[in-house]
Amino acid sequence: MSSHTAPHSIQTVGNQKKQTVKPHTKMGWSFLLKEQPQAAMTAYRQAISQNPKSARAYLGLGISLKSLGKVELAKKALLKAANLDPRLPSALVHLGYLYADGHFGQADLQTAGRLFQEASQLGDPFASIALLDMKSRRKL
Repeated sequence: MSSHTAPHSIQTVGNQKKQTVKPHTKMGWSFLLKEQPQAAMTAYRQAISQNPKSARAYLGLGISLKSLGKVELAKKALLKAANLDPRLPSALVHLGYLYADGHFGQADLQTAGRLFQEASQLGDPFASIALLDMKSRRKL
């Protein structure tokens, strides 16, 4: 086996894995948009079982779990997404809203604001909107 063949083989296997995960992740988003979080959760878990390093699958799983009222599990999934891909600001935004909305007891606006700020610095437009929302909450 030449040195040219081995990298190509590894790349092909990697591409096959990505192609397998994408349909499940896409299915999950479709289910979420149709307000079917249970089906979305199942699709994301399938994507994760095929690629445990898929930050986007963990992001979707976290959103699904939050929709189902399983906020502790949602927090774990969103933290996993952020750890796998620190440049995925949407995970920080969704995690921030868990804190802002008081899903872990009393609302923690300081932590939420920090997460929104970090996501905003990464370029997420929704993080900027969330920061404006935080300002209005503090005025109430």
